[in-house]
Amino acid sequence: MIMKTYKKQLITLVLLYLFGALFLMFTDPQKLPLPLLIVPFVYAFVVLFLTIRTGVGFFSGDKGLGTSVGLVITIFVVVSLILASIRQLSARDLLISFAITVLLGWYLVKIKRV
Repeated sequence: MIMKTYKKQLITLVLLYLFGALFLMFTDPQKLPLPLLIVPFVYAFVVLFLTIRTGVGFFSGDKGLGTSVGLVITIFVVVSLILASIRQLSARDLLISFAITVLLGWYLVKIKRV
């Protein structure tokens, strides 16, 4: 039963990665309308979250821990990508975001164990 769940999640991830690769190969950001420029960030959030959640859940055996860790790491990465895309990402901003991410992740892990 558990392997069947992970098998479905892996198939979903492979399909999402293929869809993303096709979307990025066949679109030109210069020609896209403004609302569609948000799609790659939403896509990155979903795929990264599902990948981390599946990996952490598989190796730790705790799906809740995978969700918590996945959300924290995914939010850090996507916020960094957004800031970099508008040229507002500096080393200081990256360090502050990373410190907040580590503290939030540690806090969530401690809450899950109580």
